[in-house]
Amino acid sequence: MEKETLSRYKYWLDSLKNIDENDYNELKSIQNEEIINDLFYKDLSFGTGGLRGIMSLGSSKLNKYNIYKATEGFALYLKEKYKEKISNNEEISVVIGYDSRHNSKEFAYLSSLVLASNKIRVYLFKELTPTPVVSFAIKKLKANGGIIITASHNPKEYNGYKVYNENAYQITLNEANEILTKINSVDTFKDFKLHSDEKNIDKSYLSYINNDVFDEYINSTLSSSLLKNRDKKENFKIVYTPLNGTGLRYVKEVLFKSGFKDLIIVKEQEKPDPLFLTCPKPNPELKETLSLGLKYLKNTSSDILLATDPDADRVALIINDKIKKEIYYPSGNEIAILLLDFIIDYNLNINKVDKSYFNNKVVVRSIVSTSLIDKIAKKYNINLKTVLTGFKFIGEIINSLEKENKLDNYLLGFEESYGYLTNTDIRDKDSINASLLISEMCYFYKINNISLIDKLDSIYREYGYYKNILLTHNFDGENGMKKMKEIMEKIRNLSLNELSNILKEEVIIKEDYLNKESSDINNNKKKINLPSSDVLILIFKNETRFMIRPSGTEPKLKCYIEVNSLNKEESEELIDKYQDLFNLLMNL
Repeated sequence: MEKETLSRYKYWLDSLKNIDENDYNELKSIQNEEIINDLFYKDLSFGTGGLRGIMSLGSSKLNKYNIYKATEGFALYLKEKYKEKISNNEEISVVIGYDSRHNSKEFAYLSSLVLASNKIRVYLFKELTPTPVVSFAIKKLKANGGIIITASHNPKEYNGYKVYNENAYQITLNEANEILTKINSVDTFKDFKLHSDEKNIDKSYLSYINNDVFDEYINSTLSSSLLKNRDKKENFKIVYTPLNGTGLRYVKEVLFKSGFKDLIIVKEQEKPDPLFLTCPKPNPELKETLSLGLKYLKNTSSDILLATDPDADRVALIINDKIKKEIYYPSGNEIAILLLDFIIDYNLNINKVDKSYFNNKVVVRSIVSTSLIDKIAKKYNINLKTVLTGFKFIGEIINSLEKENKLDNYLLGFEESYGYLTNTDIRDKDSINASLLISEMCYFYKINNISLIDKLDSIYREYGYYKNILLTHNFDGENGMKKMKEIMEKIRNLSLNELSNILKEEVIIKEDYLNKESSDINNNKKKINLPSSDVLILIFKNETRFMIRPSGTEPKLKCYIEVNSLNKEESEELIDKYQDLFNLLMNL
């Protein structure tokens, strides 16, 4: 065991003896050196995604002590940032929400006490809450920040701690670094009881959020509707699953008020369940996660299945295309393609706007999302913006439009991982807003006797058959994290010729977002005008894109592959071919 690991372990043991006898005894009972090393080989990292990890005692895990430390650091950061408000006797305020996981409610309440102990006003949700609703509440209540306790789509062992700024999107890199500096100044245990024990805290700083925010959020979401007719949508049946998470109350209310009365809920996944017994990996990107909902879709002969992840910021769709008599799983990219096409189509043909209406309208996608959107945007003179992965960057674009009084220019922001937003009252991806828009789109095409499969195919025929796939490689534990960094560094340092030799395919451009530089086969270099991020994009001669980055929430490397061809079969052959090349990179 390394010296630093042993030091952390002993520090926790010595401290817990005076703080929590049960935790002390539990930690002391662990005799396996490998387990101790896993618990203490590092401090749990805090970044732009806040904290996320497996729940357990230990410096590298998510527990009440690390939640306390992060919140105390966040409080110190807020008090310094808003010191002028404090000097003017004005309150600093933070919104706090939580999801359906083990300890989420307890961690949220602990965070509330820590902030209250620092004389920061807390607006705490009384019940589990979707992530986008926290974003909405920050803006509505004019709060200075927000926290939501969630691990989104991770397995049951995980939990997380997302931090938002006053603009209602997740903290930026600079903000995360400033908060981290404050977190590092906090002793994990020294003042733990002082700032977390109810007896020591003035709870007048703790306010509970009432139903007004729920009603206002629902009305705001309804205002983003394209089909303004709220009459009952006859002969359109929707199966919905919240995957035992937070979305049920909100999705039901929005769809019902929009006229979608024929809504069937997947009973086994209706109620909050921290064990996720029917979907151990509650990630809507995975087909196996949707298997129970698919059974409902088929057995009830419904038109679509909607599935929101546990914190309800992402939504997946399965289409029961009754014209083609096929079940179709559109990818996250394909849903975005269909949605943008629908928004354009509806405005042109139903609202009867001129094509010039789209001049300078704004669509935002992440750099790893489909570039087919770029071609649609070009056709309609839409201003396409590409941003780094992380919806906060889309939130920043919306915020800048608001400052310029150009919010009406915003059409759609999306990430390939089933995250969408059209409602500018929110600054994070929003599955409730997306569920409404997707339902309207599917209903509109059904009543016009248009197959969604045919619709998508017509888009591909016009712009090219773009196919995207996400491959991942897990790197568990301390050694895994080191290996992951080594591979990224090796790829970063290889020349284009060396990469071409390894992959046996000509690489003509390498974009290094960490060093903010793009280089081509002729050794021409260009600056990348985006924030620094550990992302590499390799572009091949045939325009295939390899986009590689470490996950921000899990110990894995992600590789997004995009191919395109004028021929559907050739596109599918290309994606198979390039999947094999990913393994070559993982074995560098």
